[in-house]
Amino acid sequence: MQEKTVPIETDTPQAMRRLFIAIGIWLALIMLAVLFATPEQFSILFNEQGPIEGLSTPAWIILGAWCLDPWHPRVKPLLTCGVMALFGGMREADWQHSEITHSTMLKVSFYMNPLPPIWHKLLAAIFTLALLATVVVGLRQLLAYVRASGSVRAALQPAWARVFVTGFLLTAFSKFLDRLINGLVEWGGPHIDGLAGRFIGGYEEGIELLLPFVFAYALWLFRRQQLAAKR
Repeated sequence: MQEKTVPIETDTPQAMRRLFIAIGIWLALIMLAVLFATPEQFSILFNEQGPIEGLSTPAWIILGAWCLDPWHPRVKPLLTCGVMALFGGMREADWQHSEITHSTMLKVSFYMNPLPPIWHKLLAAIFTLALLATVVVGLRQLLAYVRASGSVRAALQPAWARVFVTGFLLTAFSKFLDRLINGLVEWGGPHIDGLAGRFIGGYEEGIELLLPFVFAYALWLFRRQQLAAKR
């Protein structure tokens, strides 16, 4: 008698269809807020202390804890994934910014500033080096995965890989929106406000909240694939 297998929902077209439907619904909700929310309502939703920004931090931390889950009996913790997700939570909470200089500890100007004490700079340097090491390890792991797959096309066949790439592209787009307004002002360009400013600000904050959920979906698909391979 043939053993009955449990269906694993890692079919790439179906997984991507679900992802794009969810992203489309979320972006449509942001558009409704951009177009119809009063200035007061929009400010409450999308300012730095609002619910959209506030939910991003715990979402990243929960994702990091899931990546590092050491209690699962059949899958190994994903250290690089966990550290990067926890850094995402720290970034959303602005923990990488110095209260003394009001600048990020990831910039050389922070270490050249005479105001922060030496111990503050030392801890910041250790944190920054640990982050850079994690990024390097993550890139090496990705390259090793592509080599083991034989080609980039083959590496992108699993659903989790395509969802991961989608999350990476959304991250790049959110960074572009984040720097767009301030970057134009710094380069002597016009200040963007009004509806255009609401559009950029709303989508920048909204996509940042979306990111941990996209990567969590990729992780879920990856775990399901792992468990299916071990049956």
